[in-house]
Amino acid sequence: MPYHCSSTCRTRTRRAERRRFARYDVNLLVLLTGGVGRTANLSETGVLMETDQTFQPMETIEFDLVLEELDPERPYWMRCQGTIVRIEPAPDGWRIAVEIDRYTLPAPRD
Repeated sequence: MPYHCSSTCRTRTRRAERRRFARYDVNLLVLLTGGVGRTANLSETGVLMETDQTFQPMETIEFDLVLEELDPERPYWMRCQGTIVRIEPAPDGWRIAVEIDRYTLPAPRD
């Protein structure tokens, strides 16, 4: 006979993962207009960064990710453009979640 759950039976359903791409914990320098920040994590389509600058949700943003690990003698800068999708307080400022709309492939800077 099949098991039938009574009204007192509770099940836990796991919330479905909404992310399409894996996140990677990386700590990269972020160059912003008028300031700097650091990444907390990064995926193919977004970045979570910490900065002391203030922004507004749905604001467009342009920034450079400094990829020092490729060549410490000549760091690469990747220009990114995106939309701020979330802002939350951080100990030293703000955590800014950005959905990246487009980027320019890394190029070395002298």
